[in-house]
Amino acid sequence: MPIYLKNVCFTYQPDSPFQNQALNGISCTIHDGEIIGVTGPTGAGKSTFLQLLNGILKPTAGEVEVDGVVTSQLKGRALVNLRQKVGLVFQFPEDQLFEVRVFDDIAFGPRNLGWSEDKVKRAVQWAMDMLGLDKDEFQDRSTQELSSGQKRRVALAGSLAMRPNYLLLDEPTAGLDAYGRQLLLALLRKLNREYRTTVVIVSHRLEDLAAVCQRLLVFQAGQLALQGTVSGVFGHQEALQEVGLQLPPLNELLWKLKAYRPEIDPTVLTLEEAAGEIERAFEVYFQGGPEDV
Repeated sequence: MPIYLKNVCFTYQPDSPFQNQALNGISCTIHDGEIIGVTGPTGAGKSTFLQLLNGILKPTAGEVEVDGVVTSQLKGRALVNLRQKVGLVFQFPEDQLFEVRVFDDIAFGPRNLGWSEDKVKRAVQWAMDMLGLDKDEFQDRSTQELSSGQKRRVALAGSLAMRPNYLLLDEPTAGLDAYGRQLLLALLRKLNREYRTTVVIVSHRLEDLAAVCQRLLVFQAGQLALQGTVSGVFGHQEALQEVGLQLPPLNELLWKLKAYRPEIDPTVLTLEEAAGEIERAFEVYFQGGPEDV
C-alpha cells in the first residue's frame, strides 16, 4: 500500500526558545513499488521527512499513514512492527552500529522482532550476500574496525535483514567513489525490481537520483517546492537553481545547447537520449542552412 502524508508539519522543541519548524504543510504520496528521490538544500527538512515515515518522529500536525495505519497512533510492539516494514539507514552509519560483532549488529533487528535464531541466521546471511559481505571475512569482525564504506554496507544489511517493504536511505552515496556509487545504485534497482521494495533516497546528487528514481520531491525551507517525474522536475531549471540545486552535467549541457537549438529537450536522462537530441538538432541545422544559426 502507498504511504500518504496529509498536511504534515513537524516542529523541534515546540513552545521553547529553541523552537524550529522543520516541515510545514507536506502532502504527498509514496507509491507502492517505486523508487522516489528526495532532494533539496541542507536544512530543508529531508532527514526529518524520512524519520516521520519510519515513526522515529511523529507529526506535530497532520497525518502520516503507512499501510492504512496512522503512525502517530502506534505504540509499543505496533511501533516496532512499523520499523520492520519501513527500514531506515542514516546518513552516518556509525550512528547506527552499536554491537561489537558485525553478525550481531545485522542480527539485532530480526532478534528484536522475536524471530527464531535459525531464521535470524538465514536473514543475516541473505543480507550479507546482498551487500557483498563475505560471511567468513566479516561476521566476526568488530564493527569499530570497519572502514566507512564497510560500515555503510553493514548498516544497510541490518535494515535489509528485516526484509522491509520500504527502505529509506539518507545520503547513501555520500563519500563513495564512482564505482561504489554504481554498486549501491545497482543494488537498489535489484531490491526494487526483484523484491518489490519501495525505496526512498535522500541525496544532493541529482545524477544519482536520475539513474534510479521514477519521481522526485524537492524540499526548500520545510516545504515541497517541486514534485513530479524526474524529467518533469528537470524541466524547471530556474526553480532548481533558486533552491541551490545543480542539474546533472548532461542536463546542464543540454540546457545550454537549447539556447541555440530550441528543439533540444534538456530533460532526457540517458547519454543515448542526449546523443539523439543533439544529433536531431544538428540535422535540423544542416537542413535549414546558415540562416537558422
